[in-house]
Amino acid sequence: MHDTPKSSATMIDIALTSKCNLNCSFCGGAAHMAKGDVSKTKHKEAMVDIIKENPQVEEFLWTGGEPLLAYQKLVDFVGEAREQVPSAKHLLFTNGRKLKLSQLDFLKTFDRIIVSIDTYEGGERSLMAFVEEGAQEAFEVMYELDNVVTWGVLTREHVSKPRWFEDTMRLHSALHHLRLGAMTLTFDKLMPKPLNQDHVLNFIYGYKQIEDQMRYLNSVNGINTVFRLEKFFDHTNCNACGQLKLVEPNGDIKHNENVEFYVNSGCNAMAQIIGVEAYKYLHNYLNLPQS
Repeated sequence: MHDTPKSSATMIDIALTSKCNLNCSFCGGAAHMAKGDVSKTKHKEAMVDIIKENPQVEEFLWTGGEPLLAYQKLVDFVGEAREQVPSAKHLLFTNGRKLKLSQLDFLKTFDRIIVSIDTYEGGERSLMAFVEEGAQEAFEVMYELDNVVTWGVLTREHVSKPRWFEDTMRLHSALHHLRLGAMTLTFDKLMPKPLNQDHVLNFIYGYKQIEDQMRYLNSVNGINTVFRLEKFFDHTNCNACGQLKLVEPNGDIKHNENVEFYVNSGCNAMAQIIGVEAYKYLHNYLNLPQS
């Protein structure tokens, strides 16, 4: 079952499985996942159908659940998608716990692998949780790849703390030797209320501390890892969400509605989440010319 597409998608999100080894607030946990996985054959048919309906697709997003819990299915489906649209880019989103050295050759074929690590310690998606789980092999994998970036989700509660940034700085210091392409932050898409002025000021102060540290680490280690806040450096009136089609693990196909235009420059969806005025202020600040 799927709605009639309103326009040709440029991005297709293939949620390979509803199963996940974590239960994170950012994706809403089990309550926000499609219940149950359809058979592999029917799931692939749904994927091929949506590709044929959207021949202009430019990017495939491979998600879940946790896609590496369905590793062989991932290999198969990526191969099919590449056969259907050879020019498209492929992005893998993972919490990283199931990264294995035996997967290296396949992982190198992705344009980007986005590993979710929110904090140094505290919470399921922390660096220390990898260690506690005995998943250190994941760091060996990341070191061998040149297509990995990390992203950390910032909740409203997190940026309410004046020294929220100290944990992020510990995280970046611990991971910098892996020569990652970027270490990024993004605001929680399920934020219960917009950011207030104190949140914004706390964030700006912390962001500058993290930015200065990254500049120092790059200089000392001879590395060029980028630090940025996602969805704040677009200079167009972005409606990328409206160009996304999603193939659910249960075989349903969904498309996002066009977003309302709240801002003249940047991500309208994020502006709606954190508050339009907060978004405009941060967007203007972060895009000031660097001294």
